[in-house]
Amino acid sequence: MEFITTKKTMRYGENGLSIALPKGWIQSCEVGKGQEINIYQDDEKLIISLDPIEGPEVKKPKSIDELLAELNTPPEKRARMEVVLNQLLGTKKKPVGREGRVTPD
Repeated sequence: MEFITTKKTMRYGENGLSIALPKGWIQSCEVGKGQEINIYQDDEKLIISLDPIEGPEVKKPKSIDELLAELNTPPEKRARMEVVLNQLLGTKKKPVGREGRVTPD
């Protein structure tokens, strides 16, 4: 592993912090605006990669279905909880009708 640089954090919104990626890395990896990068945490270290890292040491985030199953959510409450989880996680939101049922897109 090669040390590249030290960066200072910058305020991002009310509660967030950000850093700029090193220009040399951006150019050598041909990273463009809007391109997705993968960020992994290993204790206090962050690993930034353009390619996904696979293997038993990588813990993948649980899907909404897995979270709902762990909560033993009854089917009648599942749709409403799925919407709430989507909103909390910032994933695709599904419209909800008056009875708490998911309505068609």
